[in-house]
Parts: sequence; structure tokens; C-alpha cells
Amino acid sequence: MEVLQDVLQKILSASTDAFIIAILIAAFSALALFYGKRRIVALIFSFYPAALILDSISYLDDSSVLIQASSLVIAVIFIAYLIQRLIYAEFPYSRFRKFTEAILLGISVTVLVIAFSYHVVDISSVYNFSAGLDKLFSSVNFFWWLLAPLSVIFIIRR
Repeated sequence: MEVLQDVLQKILSASTDAFIIAILIAAFSALALFYGKRRIVALIFSFYPAALILDSISYLDDSSVLIQASSLVIAVIFIAYLIQRLIYAEFPYSRFRKFTEAILLGISVTVLVIAFSYHVVDISSVYNFSAGLDKLFSSVNFFWWLLAPLSVIFIIRR
């Protein structure tokens, strides 16, 4: 009976992780389609300086997850607002390519959000991802997860 509960727990944990990731991808893809390519690219670029700013504020280390997460969100929104004025990017006229780019950008923002939830704002007290996702987003691979959205932007630039 205990083995069955363990197997069921792993399946439900993996499906919950997949559901959360799918919701994030859908939400960020919808934001890309609704607000445009320029704003979602600015959002991706704004994560990097926001992480540096949050890392340099030492009193946030001892604060709660809510304060850390809200500080990150405020910093990302403010920096994205500044960066979007410097970027010119529009979706192509082809409907298929527009949706493909929006989904790729949604995946890129989701990757950044999950990577930052592991390393910048520790959300393990709120939600703990499965062990497979923990290994995937470990500190060894953090650099590659930060590089992936930039490479997506490089590939779809126009």
C-alpha cells in the first residue's frame, strides 16, 4: 500500500509541475500576443538587471518569500518599462510564425521565472517542484538556463 501511495505521489507531483509550467507558458504566450513582441522581449531582458539589483540588496535575504517575490516583480516591471523604449520588435505578418514566436517567447519567460524561483527567490516554502525539475534547474545548469532565452531572442530576431 505504501508503494502505491509513493508511485501515486510521484505521478501527481509530476502532473502538477507540468500543469504549472503549461499555465505559465500559456499566460506568457498570451501576454506576448496581447502586448506585442517588444514588451515581452523587454520583459526577458529586464530579469537580468533585476536579479543583480535584488542580489545587491542585503536586507532582502532574511525577508519572507512574498517580499522577495514582490520586490523582484516590481524591479522587473520597472526595468521592462525602461527597456521597452529602446527596443523595436514586431511580430511578423504570418499568423503561423507569429504564434510560433509568441510560444517560444512564452517558454523563454517561463524558463526564466522557474530558474529565478530556484536561485534568486527561493519559493520552496510555497511550492516545491519535483526532484527531476530540481536536478534540471540546479545551480550547475543555471548559466545555461539564463542563456537559453537570449538565444531564443537571437534566433527569432528580425
